[in-house]
This record gives sequence, structure tokens and C-alpha cells, in this order.
Amino acid sequence: MCEYNFTYATICSVNRIAYLGKHSTDNLNDGYLGSGILLNKDIKLFGRDSFNRIILEFYDTENESYRAENKLITKDIVDDPCYYNLTTGGQGFSSEDAKIQWQDPKSKQRMSERMIEQWQDEEFRQMMSERMSEGSQNPESKQRKSERSKEMWQDPEYRQMMTERMTERITEQWQDEEYRQMKIERMTGENNPNTILTEKQVIDIKKRLLKGERGVDIAKIYGVSNSIISKINCGRTWKHITIEPQQPLQHPLNLFFE
Repeated sequence: MCEYNFTYATICSVNRIAYLGKHSTDNLNDGYLGSGILLNKDIKLFGRDSFNRIILEFYDTENESYRAENKLITKDIVDDPCYYNLTTGGQGFSSEDAKIQWQDPKSKQRMSERMIEQWQDEEFRQMMSERMSEGSQNPESKQRKSERSKEMWQDPEYRQMMTERMTERITEQWQDEEYRQMKIERMTGENNPNTILTEKQVIDIKKRLLKGERGVDIAKIYGVSNSIISKINCGRTWKHITIEPQQPLQHPLNLFFE
């Protein structure tokens, strides 16, 4: 049995969103801010210094604090975008509960609306830009992010979820005509980062091929493999460059015999 049982409110100084809960501990200065998934998401984003826990009321037993939490965190609180809470009080919230709750479309919608509202604030955008800039230049921050990313990708469920999200995102993007055109232009000709030939060189190669020069000889001239010349010749690459075959010049005397 813990010495202290109380209800509390953890408030974010950045967005003014609060998290309500109960806590039992032997140390009032244990630094506990709450276990909500939305709360902890913003703690990672803004830092612990941006949050302040206020004790609302003490109770003699843990059961009393649970009953108080049940009265404190109602459905109205859960539906209010000014609170991080995703479930009513008095029942706890395990990691499995969090996964189930996070799959709820309403919870996702609430989080999306909060983020949109936050990023519409100019001061918030400026602050986040500065923090992300500082974090990207901090070696320790880079190391933590790298380690965290490796740890998460070792989880098969996380890999599966991220793969599905990326596949869905890519499919959605490629259904947009403007996006397709932009990607095609970026990967065409000299814009392609993997190309080793210039447009001028390709024009000359195509002219040589039309004249009947062997691909193996052209490949040696430009220091590339035979397959590169072959792909150019059959139109698999650089197909946007076309060279019209030149008509053979007629001898002037032939005009009298037609």
C-alpha cells in the first residue's frame, strides 16, 4: 500500500491541453505525469519541462482515489479536445487497452483535429520549427532517435503496420495525376540521380545507332556497359529523346530520270 493516493491534472504549457488521472506513490516528487498515450506522445514532442502536474485531492486508500477518478473523468472529458484522456476514469488503461483505443476512428479523428488546430497557430509552428532544428543538430538527439527507430522496427507488428501505411500512402499518391507527372519528370533524363550520361551524349549515341554503328563500339567510346546502350536503342531508357532518321540525299541528276 502506497503512502499517498491522489487525483491530479497534468497541463501542457504549450497547447494548454490537460490530462486527468489518479496516482499512488510513496514519493510525491517521483516525476510521474500520467500514462495516457496522447499525453506521452506530446511529452516526447515538447519535453517534460513543458508539463506541470497539479495535485487535486488526497485520499486515504487507492480504492477511494479510483472512485474519485471515476467521477472526475467523465465521457464529457473524454470527448473534450482540451483533454488528453481517451477513456473514462476508475478503470485503468493497459497497453493492450491503448492499442484497442488507438484503433478507434473517433480517437484518431480527435488527435488529427488537435494537431491541425495546433499547427494553425503561427507561434506554435515557429516554436516547433526551432525545436526540430535544434534536435536535428544535436548528436545525442540523433543517436536516441536512431536507437528508438531500430528498436521499433524489430517489432513485427510495427513493421507490418508501417508497411501497410507506406503502401497505402504510395498508392494514394500515384493516383494523383500531378504527383505522377512530377515524379516522372524528376526521374527522367538528367534529372534521374542514377544516370551517368548527359542528354547531349544520348542524342549522339542515338545518331550513331541510326548510322549502323555497333553498340559495343559506342559503349567503349562513352565508357559504359553494353546493356546501357542496348536499353537506349530499344527505348527502355531515354525514350523521351527521339531522333528522326535522315532521308538520303538524292543526286541532282536523278531528278531528270524520275
